[in-house]
Amino acid sequence: MVTSRRHDVMKESQDQEHDEGQDHGPAAPQTSPASRRRNASRRAVPRAADAVALTVRLDLQESDETDAFLLELRREAGLRRLDKAEAVRELLRLAREHEPARKALIRRLR
Repeated sequence: MVTSRRHDVMKESQDQEHDEGQDHGPAAPQTSPASRRRNASRRAVPRAADAVALTVRLDLQESDETDAFLLELRREAGLRRLDKAEAVRELLRLAREHEPARKALIRRLR
């Protein structure tokens, strides 16, 4: 995957690929009550060993546009980190759970 390094977008999915053989302990970061409420609807990121990989190929221009968009989303959502995989997971969940988003996706795919 080609990504632009000039944007402050989390590279967690790449880190997970390199850490597949390592055991990650149950250490959970301390979060404030406000951030726990804000993130309550988001699912935990699956560990690399428990996940099914999904590859999305982007050309260089689309990659740069995606990085800029993710940076904008991260700022607007008040998140410290956001990676492409998390955004794609949440978009797919949104399309499954929200009928207007599902219909809009179907229109784009046609």
